[in-house]
Amino acid sequence: MPQIQKPTFCLVKGLFKQYIVPQIQRPTICSIREIFKEYLKCKKFQEACRCFIDSSASSRESRSSLRDSDDVWLGCTRQKMPQVFSALNALNETMVSKLWIWDSLINIIPADMFAQVRPRVLSIEHSGLSVFRAGAFSNIGQRLKVLQLRNNILKGIEPMMFKDLDRLEVLDLGGNKIAQITIGQLDRLKDLETLILSDNQLSFLEDGAFQALGNLRTLNLANNKLTNISRGTFRGLNNLETLNLQSNNIGSVDWSAFAHMKNLRTLDIGNNHITRVELHGLHSLEKLFINNNSIQSLKNVSLRDLLNLSALSLDRNSITQIGYGDLHSLAESARGTFRGLNNLETLNLQSNNIGSVDWSAFAHMKNLRTLDIGNNHITRVELHGLHSLEKLFINNNSIQSLKNVSLRDLLNLSALSLDRNSITQIGYGDLHSLAESARLSSFTLAANKIIKIEPRALEPIHQIKTLSLENNQLTSLSSNDGNGNVSFLRPLRKVKNLFLSSNNIQQIEENDLSSLTSLKTLAIDHNEIEKIHSRAFAGLPLTRIYLNHNRLFYLPKGTFDSFSMDTLDVVDVSDNAWQCICGEEWLADWLAAIGDRNIADGSMGCVGSRVCTGRLNEEEQHSVWITVVASVLAIVSLLILVAITFLYLEDGKRLDQLTSPLRRVPSDLLQLIPNSGSSISLPHETGVEPLIAAELTQKQPLSSSLRNSAIKKTTTNGSNIKKSPLILASNPNELSTGSAVEKKRLALNEDLVNGRGAIRRRSTRSSLTKLLPVGIVRSQIGEFPLDILLACSGPNVSSRQFVT
Repeated sequence: MPQIQKPTFCLVKGLFKQYIVPQIQRPTICSIREIFKEYLKCKKFQEACRCFIDSSASSRESRSSLRDSDDVWLGCTRQKMPQVFSALNALNETMVSKLWIWDSLINIIPADMFAQVRPRVLSIEHSGLSVFRAGAFSNIGQRLKVLQLRNNILKGIEPMMFKDLDRLEVLDLGGNKIAQITIGQLDRLKDLETLILSDNQLSFLEDGAFQALGNLRTLNLANNKLTNISRGTFRGLNNLETLNLQSNNIGSVDWSAFAHMKNLRTLDIGNNHITRVELHGLHSLEKLFINNNSIQSLKNVSLRDLLNLSALSLDRNSITQIGYGDLHSLAESARGTFRGLNNLETLNLQSNNIGSVDWSAFAHMKNLRTLDIGNNHITRVELHGLHSLEKLFINNNSIQSLKNVSLRDLLNLSALSLDRNSITQIGYGDLHSLAESARLSSFTLAANKIIKIEPRALEPIHQIKTLSLENNQLTSLSSNDGNGNVSFLRPLRKVKNLFLSSNNIQQIEENDLSSLTSLKTLAIDHNEIEKIHSRAFAGLPLTRIYLNHNRLFYLPKGTFDSFSMDTLDVVDVSDNAWQCICGEEWLADWLAAIGDRNIADGSMGCVGSRVCTGRLNEEEQHSVWITVVASVLAIVSLLILVAITFLYLEDGKRLDQLTSPLRRVPSDLLQLIPNSGSSISLPHETGVEPLIAAELTQKQPLSSSLRNSAIKKTTTNGSNIKKSPLILASNPNELSTGSAVEKKRLALNEDLVNGRGAIRRRSTRSSLTKLLPVGIVRSQIGEFPLDILLACSGPNVSSRQFVT
């Protein structure tokens, strides 16, 4: 094996990286296969151990030796590393800044392993490390500052494990299998400032186990199995600034365990089983996390004299209400639940079961900047006079109308979230309380049930920069204000980001967006848009536009003419129903011209392939033919209607002439007129059976139109004659002869009918009376002689009018 005297540099894929290889006079290009070829017998050199400097040294091409600022990385997957240690021992006291060993199968660290390199930072991570031999850190204790042993299989801390690490400042033992910490295990780490024991299996902390760590600033015990905190658990940690106890099983806490921590700034006891909190006199505490515990009432949270507390998180508990006294703390009242929280800036109460709120409980929080009451069951909000409030989250509650949200005098409010509520519409005046929030720049109403926004409803928030109306039920950007359709976006002249995704919008009209002269981002994807006016985007300084996942099949030429190629960043028109028009391939050409700014979230169809089918031209021609044919049919139908009306009126005139004599007949006599069921009896001496009136018309009845017309037009004294239709007898030429009945029928028919239904007026009634001298007409009210009826009717009445 050749002796390594000086490491050198190799250029691999443009990066200067330091490899331990035999001495080479000048930088050269080396393949991974050549690295450690003589020292490490890994089967695959691509996965072999490798050592290189960090990127900060990549520009120092002329270097021929490592200096104190260099980092060395070692990794050898699926291999043990005795050869690595041999290589390290051969470095001849070359000092490095950081030595990282990862993904290696190191079980034991032998004595004096790092004596030759003496790193300031030593990291052995994701390996099989379980044992440290005595003297493993000898000769490096005065130099080593950071020791990281994360994600190994250490089960405990040996008494002499850190014997020589008097100057160690950071010890990371996270992700191992350590079950307990006892007195004496950490006593030699007197300069230790950060101790990380998270993600172990700790279930026991002996009282006084940390008492020798007087300089400790940060202690992380998160994600363990601790169940209780006793009075002496943190004895001696007087300078502790950050304590993380989150994600344990802590249910019992002696709150006096924290009383001596006068420098504590951050305390995280979230995600445990704590039901009561009593913290008093921690004047330096700035952030307190009690989230995801079992607190059912704010009366169980006593926080007195936390003068510098700026962030309080109580989210994901079981709090059901906020009473007046629960947060009435900022006055110097000894009975105040949160007395002394004058500097509270962040209050997180989200993800509880809060339904009832006495909003005056927040009135004293003059320094509150962020309030999160989201994910509760709140139906009404009344916050007034919080001049410092900047961010308000009321999302995922049960608010059904913006009339139930009163936010007055929130002078510095910049972000308001009301998404995931049950708001159905925004009417004029609903946002009136926000008129004084002149700094409001972000307003989100996403995931509600909004179907309508009135034209002037957004006037009180005309200054906003970002508006989110995603995941609602809007079908149009305009609504009627009494003078026509007006866009509800019209007041938002300063809006820069508009999010309208996942609604039911069907089209974008010319003036829907015309007033948004500052708009930069428009997301209107996942709608049902089929039509966009050619000037819908005219004058808009858009840099990002998302039209994907709609129903667009065609865009008129010039739709995107107002877009500046210099400022345009993103255009997405994918997943539409594009049908390319031959001769109108402007969209495909335009998308090709913008290059990689065309960000396709889905299929581009024929627009992407730039293949025109001419399908739309055929459809347009077909549509024109349909229009022409429909117009012709409409004209023909109109002419037919006029002709029918003319014929109808002509028939009416004829019937008026026909039935005019009846108008002079008294109403009592009109009742004698027989219907179709009446019969005419001839004299008995003729030997003929009575004739039914209908038998006279068996062969050629009067047309139904004429008959019905006669019914409607024959009136007397304004009364309709309903059951007296005129009926024509058969053509005399078609009647057969041979019997007395047929002869009488023929004679009567000749007297009543002339030709094709025309009534022949008889100058006298002698012929009829001669034919039927004693004829009887049986009607609905009795039997009457026919000649009497004719006589009573006057000389101008034909006998035809009494036969049905």
